[in-house]
Amino acid sequence: MEYRWVGKTVDLQALSKRVEEFYKSKGFETKLEYSDGFYKVNSVLRIENKLRISSARIHGSPNDFVVEFLNGKGERFSNVLVHWAAMFGGGVFMLDRLRSQEFYERLERDFWIFVEKAVGQLTVL
Repeated sequence: MEYRWVGKTVDLQALSKRVEEFYKSKGFETKLEYSDGFYKVNSVLRIENKLRISSARIHGSPNDFVVEFLNGKGERFSNVLVHWAAMFGGGVFMLDRLRSQEFYERLERDFWIFVEKAVGQLTVL
């Protein structure tokens, strides 16, 4: 998902550092990169032998910029696949998949709350 801010005058480098702080506060290991006008925060978290991967991209100008939240999976199972997995004993697999989806949904919700506050704090009037 992505959101666009217009007319805020925000230092995008400072915002990207704040986003990196968000991931670190959640226990992620992070790497902040800048390339071709994009700031990208890559992050990874190990939970019970499973990796949770997420990243955020920030691009544009201080007065017109976009923040994108990307999770490690990028796709969701269709109802048909879930149905077939259940028929063939894939209940454990489905449960893990649902836990992963729930993790990313909570992370994304917290991410957008954090970014909204950070944009408000970093806006130059």
